[in-house]
Amino acid sequence: MVLTLHVKKIEGYKDADGKLGKVIELVEERPLRSPIIANAEIGEVVSQTMQTLQTVFPQMKFMRGFLSAPKMILFLTEEETDELGVNFEVNKAYIINMENRKIEFKEA
Repeated sequence: MVLTLHVKKIEGYKDADGKLGKVIELVEERPLRSPIIANAEIGEVVSQTMQTLQTVFPQMKFMRGFLSAPKMILFLTEEETDELGVNFEVNKAYIINMENRKIEFKEA
């Protein structure tokens, strides 16, 4: 399975042993399909439903025709980040390849 994910945010943290590290949140963005709504009342119901979804699931963003949902969160020490060999940057896309019980990261 191959995914293209974007880095939404990177935060610093300390692990249980006091080692400094990073929390890296990767999100998947999918285009939203726009249904053709012939009835104005139905359109209003759809609009209200989308607003309710955003309230109930604040981590899911419905903007600019895309659904952005958290897909993977990495908790890595500085040493683990160096070993991984990927320089994660906010708003950059990465290709994640998962096969044979292995996960590979590379820049898109």
